Amino acid sequence: MDAARAASARSRASITFPSPRAARPAPCASSRCDEPCPARGRPRPKGPPTMKRFILPLLAVAVWPGAAGASPAVREATLPNGLRVLLAPDSLAPGVDVAVWYRAGVRWEPARGSGLTHLLERLMFEGSANVGDGEHARRVRGEGGACNVTSGPDFSCFWQTLPPSGLGLALRLEADRMASLRITAASLARAKREAREDVRRAAEHSALGRALSSLYAAAYPGHPYARPLRGLDAERDAVTLAAARAWWTERYGPDGALLTVTGRFDPDSALALARRTVGAVARRTAPPARPLPPPQAEGETRVTLRAETPTPLLVLGWRAPAGGDTARVALRALARLYAGGPASRLMRGLQRPETPFLLASDGTASLRREGSLLYAVTLVRPGADTSAVEGAAFVEANRLAAEAPDAEDLERARAEVELELRAELETARGRAAQLGTAHFVAGDWREAERDLARITRLTAEDVRAMAARVFRPENAVVVWVHPSATVAQGGAR
Repeated sequence: MDAARAASARSRASITFPSPRAARPAPCASSRCDEPCPARGRPRPKGPPTMKRFILPLLAVAVWPGAAGASPAVREATLPNGLRVLLAPDSLAPGVDVAVWYRAGVRWEPARGSGLTHLLERLMFEGSANVGDGEHARRVRGEGGACNVTSGPDFSCFWQTLPPSGLGLALRLEADRMASLRITAASLARAKREAREDVRRAAEHSALGRALSSLYAAAYPGHPYARPLRGLDAERDAVTLAAARAWWTERYGPDGALLTVTGRFDPDSALALARRTVGAVARRTAPPARPLPPPQAEGETRVTLRAETPTPLLVLGWRAPAGGDTARVALRALARLYAGGPASRLMRGLQRPETPFLLASDGTASLRREGSLLYAVTLVRPGADTSAVEGAAFVEANRLAAEAPDAEDLERARAEVELELRAELETARGRAAQLGTAHFVAGDWREAERDLARITRLTAEDVRAMAARVFRPENAVVVWVHPSATVAQGGAR
């Protein structure tokens, strides 16, 4: 232990920071929040868990000319302290994205310890040996960049996107909090207060958020995926200072972590910088991954809620193959075919003159390392027979399991999925998100590129076979959200 402390001290001493430039305002850029974030102060992640959007104002209009073709080559290295490095340079990109991905999230949290990852999302911006409270974000903003955190059930990713000249700064900042994060009783109490406020706002204003939380809890009973990403209130509030520090020590070191650098940079120089900064952080061997079996189907599950929604909301979910299943592109296409907008089977089947049940629908394939979910969110027309709506929705699912989609439907779904995959290549942030997510969810960063090839080869029978695997009674979860009494009487608070 003494040797490890000495090595850590040496690594901190070797990290030097230039004086920050004059601040140039930069907007917040996060896929998870619409509140003040690290680009303006302490992070306040907020909103339903989603990995579908990586909004980056700094690079919002920058489309890489090479994105429509083959993506840039990726260079891989493993540093002596166990940190894996992925370098994906592109000379036409306007900026560089630096992200460190940690093996955190609800999947890894201990029993009765949910919310640790959510608290660390804030604590990681509270200062370290050479960086003051909130200074990380101020330095990134001073370079004309933006930074934030994106967490899922299988990982937590801290990122910054800057002009190419900011690469060295980003690596030094990441190295400092990886080596010497400062967690105090005051900063932990502040993080808890902010987390409680986030949960309160989400509970009050998002009927869909409540429905999705209930969906996951019902789909994965007894499994960590049943917990909300923010954690259960009582467990998060009970986190002690010692527990928070131990979680950082265990999960936020170099061993088991992934560094992605994407955009415009020289790979040789970037790797040398990485070795001198994050590569100098002392190794903290993380415990082995806890082997958890995929959640087992428990039979159809039903949940009924009341919320302030003007129309009934039906969320139909099915347990689906894990994120490492190579047929996941078929799952994504199936979600689009079933409920993805006006042309989907659900909307066509439930908007006929004789069954004018739905106002809108959307379909999502939520990929997770140990077990995914396909779910459809539908806005039901007020006054519609809810039993008839639900029955008709299952009929459309069964049709997809029995009959392969026609060529037109297949091409539409395939094009939508391919567009979504390729759109991620348009920015340095999106490219990093694609690589890191593939590493932690699919099990190999190369799967991101392979999925692009798979979607072009996807057949109608591939989709039907996936529907037959997923749309089974024992996989189903039904969540109804009915308008509360105040809304039903026309008097939402």
